[in-house]
Amino acid sequence: KDINFINKILFFIPFILSSVFSVMAVFVYQTLFSKTPSEDFAAFNIVFPWFGMFIMISNSLASSCSIIISHEFPRERVECLYIKIRKSIKLSIYVGLSLGIIFFLLIPIIYYFYSSINLDVRLLALYLVPISAITIFIKSINLTLSNGILKCMNDASYVFWLEAFTQWLLIIPYLLLLTFIFRTPIQILFLSFFFEDLIKFIPLSLRLKNIFSIKHPQVSI
Repeated sequence: KDINFINKILFFIPFILSSVFSVMAVFVYQTLFSKTPSEDFAAFNIVFPWFGMFIMISNSLASSCSIIISHEFPRERVECLYIKIRKSIKLSIYVGLSLGIIFFLLIPIIYYFYSSINLDVRLLALYLVPISAITIFIKSINLTLSNGILKCMNDASYVFWLEAFTQWLLIIPYLLLLTFIFRTPIQILFLSFFFEDLIKFIPLSLRLKNIFSIKHPQVSI
């Protein structure tokens, strides 16, 4: 019983660490953006809450997919698992595309709703909207691959190390360099969110493909 209890704790550690490291990374991101010029940071504060809300919607999709996948995975019903994984990925593409388009349509809302804010700040915020829309699309897919599928297939450790590597060893140093050395405009800094998910996408996709090729060679993703 003690061994089973310890195994359960060890199983959940990557889940917990992944969430903790991601939250800490977002805090560091926001701190670094606060070091930009006041107009840039004001534009960031206009767009980022909306961006976060849409990411939460994508994450809820990943959570739904995780329930579906976890229902099939322990039973080794390979064909059913494969079908549901494919459907989950397709759904994430459709949802991500829809959320990205909806976010892009926020341009007039941001422009007129924040009418009391300086015009230059509002125009600067509008430049961040297309970047956010594209990022939401790819993040929706990544969240489904990582949180919705791989973590439910007992591969949470891989997801944790991939997120830790991209956030703490690539994106945060990238932001530090651009913020304090090159004094880069906010649009380039905001692209870090897109780059982070773009970097994650290929390893996540290959990992899922490799799992099936090794464990279930009769099925190809």
